Amino acid sequence: MRAVSSVPLRPFLPRRASWGLCGRGAYLVPRFALAALTALLVGGCAAPPPAAFPWTDAHGVRIVYRETPRPREGEGGTLSPSRPTASFVASRALVAGATESFELELSRSGLSGEAPRVFFRLFSSPKEGKPLFEGSLALRDQTTRWAIPLPSGAVLARAEISFERGDETVRIAAMRQTPRFSGFARGEGAVRLSPGFSLARRGGSLVAALETPFEGYAPPSSGALRAPALVLEYGARSEAAPASGVVRIAAPSGEPLVVRLKQKGARLVLPARLFGDSPLRLAIEAPADLDLLALYVSELPVRDFETVDLGLVLLLPPRAEGGDYDLYRWDILPSVLVFDFRDYATQDRYLKRLAFFVEKKGFKGRLAPDEEIAPLHGWNAHDYRPEDLCAFFSAAEEQSFPLNAQELSLEALLVDRGLLRREGGRLKAGKGAIISITRESAPYLRRMFLTHESTHAIFFADEEWRRFVKAEWEAMPSEEKWFWKLYFGWMNYDTSNDYLMANEYQAYLLQQPVARAEEYFTKVLPARLLENHPELKSRLSSYFEKFGGQFALRASRLEAQLAARYGILAGRAHFIQ
Repeated sequence: MRAVSSVPLRPFLPRRASWGLCGRGAYLVPRFALAALTALLVGGCAAPPPAAFPWTDAHGVRIVYRETPRPREGEGGTLSPSRPTASFVASRALVAGATESFELELSRSGLSGEAPRVFFRLFSSPKEGKPLFEGSLALRDQTTRWAIPLPSGAVLARAEISFERGDETVRIAAMRQTPRFSGFARGEGAVRLSPGFSLARRGGSLVAALETPFEGYAPPSSGALRAPALVLEYGARSEAAPASGVVRIAAPSGEPLVVRLKQKGARLVLPARLFGDSPLRLAIEAPADLDLLALYVSELPVRDFETVDLGLVLLLPPRAEGGDYDLYRWDILPSVLVFDFRDYATQDRYLKRLAFFVEKKGFKGRLAPDEEIAPLHGWNAHDYRPEDLCAFFSAAEEQSFPLNAQELSLEALLVDRGLLRREGGRLKAGKGAIISITRESAPYLRRMFLTHESTHAIFFADEEWRRFVKAEWEAMPSEEKWFWKLYFGWMNYDTSNDYLMANEYQAYLLQQPVARAEEYFTKVLPARLLENHPELKSRLSSYFEKFGGQFALRASRLEAQLAARYGILAGRAHFIQ
């Protein structure tokens, strides 16, 4: 597909307006346009003549229109070498709302020979005047939907279409007003395109661009139900030809966004706020053989923004000032809720008591009051499975323990999202897991913590992975396990819990790249231990002399299994950076 060329939209803003009503619906139109339209109404409000194709407004209401030159029977809405031009005058004025497109759906009679080129113009006047839009498009596919972004308040009265080249017939399948769409999408037997989008293959790369992608969209307000986003969707050409490589998305300012491709394909929703102030252009570079299914900007329901690659959790600014957290769902395991808390203190109000109840030695299974745990450290990041969440909140109900407002709101959220459910007045474990990090952590720690916690989520959710990890842990010689239990005990984990030990073992090994595993375990962690236990220096030295090389080997084994199942690498659970 080649670049789409067009003349940019000319904004039309009426000075004064009055109401005109015909059939179903009222539309605000300029008085001078209304006067001109009235003289040319197709049968006024009388019964409409048979329509060759549906023309609908933004509410789906059909528009009565007149086609010229008058077609012979069976030729309405078609263009051919003997009838290369047609004009369509609406019986009532249409006014574009905010963030709308005018969509023209066309189909070819065949796919042989040179692709016919269509020329299209939109007018605010039913007679003469400058076009509101004019542009052309080569029809390379069987069905093409051409979505033309409209300036807010633009009046639509007439559409004019013509074509040249070839001996095919081109049929107009529909004209409609739709929510604004800018870009490209392929599916349902059709290709959807807009002006300002281009796509080409240069050397070994596929290069696409969107001009003024977020033009016309107002910044989403608090409580908004929809917001603009860039959607990137791609697939694998076949099982033998999986997607591979990276896509780079560049705006005129700032560093490019790098997307590592998933072998089986993916759909990414990238909020407009990720790109800062509305960029004039977005350029995308990808492998030439990428099976690109969609690349477009449109407004989407806000719930669509929850399911994300973990890289977006690290990159996106907070949604709202003053909120306790931003909530996401992990696209690899959508039942996993990801909390990005404002700071450690806020995270503690939600999760600290839960941490002591689930994992802390000397506290496990007990609801500790605030005054007891206030001077103690919780965790910098958290992870919990539904069974432990259910045990915690059930214990609080049974004991009438006074949970704080944040803990109560968390319980309600977990019930709403299905991690907990009520049966017969009692709580039951549902599906999924929760993990959390905070914005107070340094960027490198946010990456490490999020990778660490994500592997816990997989351990909770994936039985095959859990079996593999437990087998690895259980097969480790007790002499080698000495350091692991020493460190986990110093961290105040319950080392008698084999499930917990296997879970933490895999998370600590995978939280940094394999190449850095030996340094982390033989230098970084021992330094922390020796601050409080200098008497262990000789024994630690002997241990690392014998087992120091095992950390990278064991991390490599875990990474190979995780990469095969999810594409995740040690130190990088995200695909966007």
